[in-house]
Amino acid sequence: METWDFNSAFSFKNNRLFCDDVPVDEIRTELASKVMPFSPFFVYSQSEILRNITSYRTAFANHSPSGVRFELSYSMKANFNPHLLKIFAQQQCFVTLVSGMELKLAEQTGFSTENMILNGNGKQRWELELAIEKGVILNIDSEFGLRLIIQICRQLNRSARVLIRINPRINVSVHTYVDTSSQRSKFGVTDEYMDALLDGIKNEPLLQLLGVHCHLGSTIKQTQSFRESVTAMLKSIKLLKDHGFNDVKILNIGGGLGISYVKHEHRTKKAHFDQPETDAHSEPYPTPSELIASIGDLLEGQGLTVIVEPGRSLVATSAALICSVLGVKSSGKFNFVVVDGAMTEVIRPCLYQAYHHIELTEPSQHSPEERREFDVVGPVCESGDFLGKDRFLATPHEGCGLAVFDVGAYCASMASNYNLRARPAEVLVQGNEWKLIRKPDQFEDITRPFNFD
Repeated sequence: METWDFNSAFSFKNNRLFCDDVPVDEIRTELASKVMPFSPFFVYSQSEILRNITSYRTAFANHSPSGVRFELSYSMKANFNPHLLKIFAQQQCFVTLVSGMELKLAEQTGFSTENMILNGNGKQRWELELAIEKGVILNIDSEFGLRLIIQICRQLNRSARVLIRINPRINVSVHTYVDTSSQRSKFGVTDEYMDALLDGIKNEPLLQLLGVHCHLGSTIKQTQSFRESVTAMLKSIKLLKDHGFNDVKILNIGGGLGISYVKHEHRTKKAHFDQPETDAHSEPYPTPSELIASIGDLLEGQGLTVIVEPGRSLVATSAALICSVLGVKSSGKFNFVVVDGAMTEVIRPCLYQAYHHIELTEPSQHSPEERREFDVVGPVCESGDFLGKDRFLATPHEGCGLAVFDVGAYCASMASNYNLRARPAEVLVQGNEWKLIRKPDQFEDITRPFNFD
């Protein structure tokens, strides 16, 4: 029997998975008596989220240049469960939004509208009306977006605080779907359009230009990318001042810091068997401290408020999807573990070809020391429905628990009802206690919006 730590929140004791001090299979058993369907479900560690918040706040405290103030803004699109949002609101975080619905939920869960930022390359009129009425900071992403903001400000006779989102065209070497700084990206304003945009803002007294924003993308591994971004943003700040905007004070560097999804792949991937966890197997993602330290000298003497907008690096490591094994089958040389979790809960492997580590939550009843190579797949009617491929695992028994790790970001928030599947239950662990923070969908929840007449 083996005991080891997956991360600060999840650990194995005698081959049984714990979230903080709670055995995960205990949650499975109790949940079965409370809700249906009880499996799969997401389990979150509150302590892990708080640790991640602290890592950023510590980085700010240790590496903030004189006269520079940092603010932490949670990117809600990573995960919008209201219980998680309340944690960030209680920790006095800002919140970064990408829709009007997110704005409504942020306000309902305790965030101050003064500390909200609305991003987006295609904001709808109703969303901008709501944001302007609430006094939310708006990112200007285009000339047509600026025209609409001006129209609404005049219509409502309300002023608006705005940032300009720039696109510095920096190569960040990430999956093309999460690269937001290439020339082909739909996001941000490039240099050739800045003068026209600034003239439009300058001629509208209802707009208060606070500064600039840039978000490079997601799963970024190099601090050099952030240095290049901040350098470009400071040039934009100078341009703003040259155009007479002398009160600009905000540098919003976005988010995008990645996490190491593959740090334990040596346990289940054949190429890494019997090799210790080293930098060769663990992607060298920078820590928040390394990120902030890497840009500190550039900010010295600037007198700016710097906003950082992480999502993934705040919540991804806090959660696992706990599935139940439906059965095992083979097709020639290929073996499959079929579980009740699917691409409808964790779409990242299918969408981004992303790796998520997978382990059984309990000892297998079939020769637990003998491992075979499996594809871990779900029941959705798609050949692309897989959670992991080529994983060496003990052959699980039917009903065995199986965990997919690092799913706190862009999993539950991207879940769907495809195949008329219920979006799953969600559970929050606090020390040695847990509570249900989302019930699984019921048939009536899914069908209620439809008109059957």
